[in-house]
Amino acid sequence: MPEVQPVCTLATAVFRINRRHESRSTLITTNRSFSEWSEVFPNAACTVALIDRLVHHAEIVAIKGESYRRKEAQERTEQRARKRRSTVGAAA
Repeated sequence: MPEVQPVCTLATAVFRINRRHESRSTLITTNRSFSEWSEVFPNAACTVALIDRLVHHAEIVAIKGESYRRKEAQERTEQRARKRRSTVGAAA
């Protein structure tokens, strides 16, 4: 599995969420559950503080199912592989 690169540092995320906390709406999308955030943000105390701020008064919508981006990427990969096989077969 490829390493996850955070969009911002944990300190920046905590700072931004603290500034918006209880004053503005914040929408966050992720393909990771909260229990996996420690893999992205290694500082446990800050990660807990960030999640605490995010879920306080939150409406969490969990969507289960196959990822369309992953499915489309897999289909493109398979198409490229078929194209390579047909090109190699025609050249032989």
